[in-house]
This record gives sequence, structure tokens and C-alpha cells, in this order.
Amino acid sequence: MRLLTVNPLDIDAELCAPVVDRVPIERTLYPFETRCEFGVSFGKRQPIVLGIDLGDPSKPDVIIEGEIEQGAVEVEQHGIDLVPTGRLSGKQGHRTIIPTMSPPPLADLHLHSHHSDGLLTPEALIELCASRGVTLAALTDHDTVAGCEAARLACQQHGLRHINGVEVSCAWNGQTLHVIGLDFDPAHAELSTHLSSIRTRRAERLAEIGERLERKASIAARPLVEAILAETEVPTRMHLARSLIAAGHAREISEAFDLWLTRGTPGHVPEEWPTLIETVTALRAAGARVVLAHPHRYRLSGGALRRLLGEFREAGGEAIEVSVAGIGPSDLDRLATLARNLGFAASTGSDFHDPSVPWNPPGRFAKLPTDLEPLAARLG
Repeated sequence: MRLLTVNPLDIDAELCAPVVDRVPIERTLYPFETRCEFGVSFGKRQPIVLGIDLGDPSKPDVIIEGEIEQGAVEVEQHGIDLVPTGRLSGKQGHRTIIPTMSPPPLADLHLHSHHSDGLLTPEALIELCASRGVTLAALTDHDTVAGCEAARLACQQHGLRHINGVEVSCAWNGQTLHVIGLDFDPAHAELSTHLSSIRTRRAERLAEIGERLERKASIAARPLVEAILAETEVPTRMHLARSLIAAGHAREISEAFDLWLTRGTPGHVPEEWPTLIETVTALRAAGARVVLAHPHRYRLSGGALRRLLGEFREAGGEAIEVSVAGIGPSDLDRLATLARNLGFAASTGSDFHDPSVPWNPPGRFAKLPTDLEPLAARLG
């Protein structure tokens, strides 16, 4: 038996959702040299004991031993990914998990390119997805399908399955929501008209933000807005935040929003989006499977979230995003319970935008609970 040594320093406890990611493989100098054991502690818990390397790991079996506070561990090595953990059982014993060498499909159904507020071209994005082990990819740019064909061709080149996607802005009870459509006709007339009207409103809103920044904060923002409108079909506040940083009005994205773009700041302009029902109807007309994106991020009480999900289901929504990059264990459990109780399929996605952001590369999110139906299984 060839074992794999996992370095505990690669456990990422960010946002209370530790994962093992990009695990280094230790090579022994001699075929049967025994390596030392490693341990790591989380709070008052016992150390995690991770395997020993007994030989050439070019095609290793993988053993992970010990107690890890989460439902999934991500191990990425020669195509092995999303490996379930074992838990400590008894005073001395433990359960060992030996995964097969064939990983389950890794579906990233929430990705952004430079056609909206991402930074990469569709081609570069899909190349990154392939390098990260993603096997099914959906480009879901905000309110546009302009990059779908390029993404499809890139997926074909890299051997990935491709699904058409779009993330559409909408409103429910005064709350801005994002709804993802997947596996639809991108040329459908009703959907095209719906998306075009949103893009027009985006451009009008950004121009109004620029005027307010000039009037209330003496920032020469109109030239910045004009440059953005000339360069992108889907102008967003993220584009303006980056321009404000480049012009020296903020040091980072969060500061640009906090100083100039959110409620209570000089550049705040309220959103005006189509309703949730209008949005789901337009997507369904094009044949889309409709997903509520990142429900845990909305500022809603538990009761309001359940009402939202009830109306979403009645309108034709069939899935919610349960596992997304950065989600904590408690939020993941809460969304899994809602999907389970309300009969939704479960979607997964990184919500990737920027390769310089370390915590949400393509394909990085927790494994779904095994009793939930993955939306990816329904996609053609």
C-alpha cells in the first residue's frame, strides 16, 4: 500500500471552513523510508494525525486519518478531489477513508469573465478551470451571454463539459437578488430583451453615480464612467471601484465601496431591477434551469428567506446555490436543510472573478451533503 503524506499547514481555516487544498506530495528518498507523523490542533481538539509515505507516490492510494471539523476535505493531487473525511472513533481508533482514483465530476456553475465584472477572458477562465480540475463549467456573467460561445469553444478545447449560463439581477421586497439561469437558449428573444433592458439601466445608473460623485465629492468621475461605458457591455460598480482606485481615491475595492458607492455615501444610487417573478419567467421562457445564487448573503431573516424561497419555487425556480466559495459550515448546513425541506436541487460554484483573490479559485467549494441532489446531474 502506498500512502500519501498530507501537510497540515495546507489546512485553510479561513471563514471557519477548513479545507485541504493543493496538497503537496512528499517523495521518499528510498522505497520504504518511514516518514514522521504530523499533527495540528484546532482550539481544544485533538491533533489531526495524517499518514506516512512508504514509497513512490506517482499513483498513490490516499489515506486521511483523524478528526477534522467539517463535512468535506478537498484533496487535489493527480485528479483526486473532494475526498470525504474520516472522524475519530474511540480513544485510540479512527476510521480511514481510501477514495478511488476517479474523482467525482466537479461542477463550477458560477463563474465570471471580463464580459461582466470578472478580469479574465472566457478562454483564460476555462483554461484555469481545467487546471483546477473542474469538469463541468458554466460562465455566468452578469446580465449578458456575450461570452458563452467563447466559453463553449474553450471547454471543447480543454475537454470540459460546458453549460450556457447567466447571472441576472432582480428585486424582491426591496432586496437585490441574483438569479442564475443554466442550460438555455442564449439567443431566445424574450430573454435577450430582458437582459438588454437591465444593461441599459446599469449604464444609466453608473452615469448617475458619476454625476453624484462630481457634485457631492468633487471627484472627476464622469470621465471614469465614460471610459467604462466605452469598454464594457455590462458596466458595474465594481468597474467604477477599480477606476477610483487607479485614480487614487481608494486603496482597495472594499474601501472604494465604503467611501463612495454604498448607501449613505456620495455616490450611492438605489438599484432598480426587474422583479424576481419577471426574471424567472424570462429565464424559463428560454428553457433555463433557474438557481437562486448565494442565498446566505442576503440580509433576510430566517422567515423572510423561507418566504423568498417559496415564491421562487412557485415562479419556477428549481435549485439554490448550497455550496459556494467562502461559505461557513453553519451557513452550508442551513442552506442544505432548506434545499432538503423545500425540494430544491443543490448547485455549486466558486463565484470566481479575479485570479488575484486567493479564497475562491474555480472549483473550490465544499462537497455537497450526499443526500442532496446535485443540480449538475440534471444538466445536459
